Amino acid sequence: MAVLLGQLLRRAALGRGAGITADSPGNLRAFEWIQSYPRHYGLKALQNLSSGFGSFASPQDPFMSGKLAMVFQGVWLATTST
Repeated sequence: MAVLLGQLLRRAALGRGAGITADSPGNLRAFEWIQSYPRHYGLKALQNLSSGFGSFASPQDPFMSGKLAMVFQGVWLATTST
């Protein structure tokens, strides 16, 4: 989803095209790419993998705890105080 949002915002900021369209070829490819992971690995396996991740800015944050090598962050990342 972050890839799609980044692409949408980039196009809007640069003034390319007639505006933001969810069904543009690039956006459709991004959705297909995102959907390929549960199809390939299985939804349950991905849920099991991510269930061990803590929330953002917590001691269990997957990047900060060494479980992930890279995290794509930006203004779209919702943070909550608990």
